[in-house]
Amino acid sequence: MSTATRRASTPAAPDWTGALCAQTDPDLFFPAGHNQASDTRQAKRMCQRCPIQRACAEWAIREGIRDGVWGGLSEDDRRPFIPDRKFGWGEGVQRCLDQQEVLEDRVAEQRSYRQIAEELGVDRTSVRRAVQMLRREEKLAGGVSA
Repeated sequence: MSTATRRASTPAAPDWTGALCAQTDPDLFFPAGHNQASDTRQAKRMCQRCPIQRACAEWAIREGIRDGVWGGLSEDDRRPFIPDRKFGWGEGVQRCLDQQEVLEDRVAEQRSYRQIAEELGVDRTSVRRAVQMLRREEKLAGGVSA
């Protein structure tokens, strides 16, 4: 791991050459304390101009990186994409994702999460989490440029 950028050097990692984070204080991308929200916004703005933004975001999600801002995505932005290592996605969420087309159709029809859960044989929380994941995925697909 590079101490200058805190970016891991693994075979699966993108080429960090040209990464804007390597040209600034790495603490900006790992905000803490009273300036956390401001630093997170500043880091995200820097990521928007970075030539490897998409590769960085995809890598952080794929590797399950939980801390810091990566590819313009904060910890909260990435959370729905990263399975809980202790519990996994959960069977219900996975069932919803396996039935993505049905889930999207029912949401478009404005059915309640309870109705969708009954149809898919899962609990409402699983439906809610799957819908959140899909909505964030759409945001990621539309918001992260190559």
